[in-house]
Amino acid sequence: MEGFVVIRAALRRSSQVAIGRVVMNMRERMVAIEPRDEGMLVTTLRSHDDIRSEAEVFDAIPSRRADAKMVEIADRIIAQQAGPFEPESFVDQYEEGLRDLIRRKQKGGGGGWPAPPPRRDNVIDLMDALKRSLSNGKKTGTTAKAARRKAPSPAAKSAERTTPRSRTTRRKAG
Repeated sequence: MEGFVVIRAALRRSSQVAIGRVVMNMRERMVAIEPRDEGMLVTTLRSHDDIRSEAEVFDAIPSRRADAKMVEIADRIIAQQAGPFEPESFVDQYEEGLRDLIRRKQKGGGGGWPAPPPRRDNVIDLMDALKRSLSNGKKTGTTAKAARRKAPSPAAKSAERTTPRSRTTRRKAG
């Protein structure tokens, strides 16, 4: 603990930020470490290989103007949905679903959800979608949270896809 306090005090006195390395998600990352109140703040940094030039990313995008009516509808949807940012209401659905799947499997259940059938209607009219969204324009605060709790999480869906569907599909020999 003393080393931590000494480094924090020296960084504070020098008005500098330390650069270090840490392994996260099986990958080494550079971090900036700076004193903050009674602790130290660690911020991950991007390496040179992670950064692409603007031209490389944006030059292939054709230059087009947005339809004024669609922008107006989108503006109204944004105004309807606007509200205070509540980071404490963020739920890591992947981790939550994975923990739920593990609990169910520990209790002896197979866990998981059946895969939804493939969608055949994946082409949508953006103007119609914006109008539908606007007509459903009530804020979705609590109803969206409830729907997220009921819906299978991406983790559970992913875990289900990687496990065998059922044992009854095997053919008996002989």
